[in-house]
Amino acid sequence: ILNNKTTHTMNCIVVPSHGLDIWLLERLSNSIDYPVKHKVVVNNGPFISNELAEWHSRHPDWRVVSKNRNLGVAGGWNMAPIVCPEDDAWLIINDDHQLQPGCLEQICKASDQAHKDVPIIYMNEHRGFDMFVWTRKGLDTFGTFDENFYPIYYEDWEYRLRMDIAGAPWGVVGDEKTL
Repeated sequence: ILNNKTTHTMNCIVVPSHGLDIWLLERLSNSIDYPVKHKVVVNNGPFISNELAEWHSRHPDWRVVSKNRNLGVAGGWNMAPIVCPEDDAWLIINDDHQLQPGCLEQICKASDQAHKDVPIIYMNEHRGFDMFVWTRKGLDTFGTFDENFYPIYYEDWEYRLRMDIAGAPWGVVGDEKTL
């Protein structure tokens, strides 16, 4: 408790990255302004570049996971419950994002309120998968993202289709103006 307010913590942020455009990871990591328990970069490249290793030496609070091959988008996203199995929700965010001040706190509060009820929490009504919260309910109900959509495209639409066919609700954090 801080100033008579309950403080929340984002349990896990997972950032799939090829590990080549390190300035993107630097910008994203520097924009995190709220407590995060687990910060993970899934290296979706064929090797850990010297640049990624050097970035990691400056950011030891991040875990870098590498399978030494491109897992594809779905495979990168599916690493979230593998690397943070104790968590009930994972914020998955592209490495080319920069979080606006207060954004992570807003996402965390929305996740705390909705993660037990919805499989996916989108950042806005457009239901994009460039930054979203995947919940344990989503994993338990709909499984993982289909890695047959390799390396990229349609894995998100297919997951959304599974949710829509089942009539599953989904959460929304805010709108494009606030996030």
